[in-house]
Amino acid sequence: MIRLIALGTVAALLAGSANAAEFEVKMLNKGAAGAMVFEPAMVRIQPGDTVHFKATDKFHNVGTVRGMLPAGAQPFRGGESKDLSVTFTVAGVYGFECFTHIHSYGMAGLVVVGDGKANLAEAKAAAAKVPEREREVLEKLLAQIGG
Repeated sequence: MIRLIALGTVAALLAGSANAAEFEVKMLNKGAAGAMVFEPAMVRIQPGDTVHFKATDKFHNVGTVRGMLPAGAQPFRGGESKDLSVTFTVAGVYGFECFTHIHSYGMAGLVVVGDGKANLAEAKAAAAKVPEREREVLEKLLAQIGG
């Protein structure tokens, strides 16, 4: 009986990790939305999924927008011209930005984990505090979440 319970637990754990999906966000000098962009600018994922931020073009980096992540989540920050993979385990809205290009280009985006409503109000408040061009990008993306 104990052996069956142990096998069932192992099978459940393996099934959970098998269901996790992977997504790619490119850091680009030029994309469909213009210059210095993340493509796509917003990804909708589920807890346990991984986003691979790809430094497709040089001199970009990616990290969390200050105050724009759910309670209990860890901020992230990659190096310049370096890829970064992040597994998101806490549901909510995560803002991300290229620290080199937020002021002049507003290079920012969102990862929405689950329905994104866990910290939507806090994310909107954080977006109001960033540089103007970044704020415009983030507010447009936040409007697509609803709530």
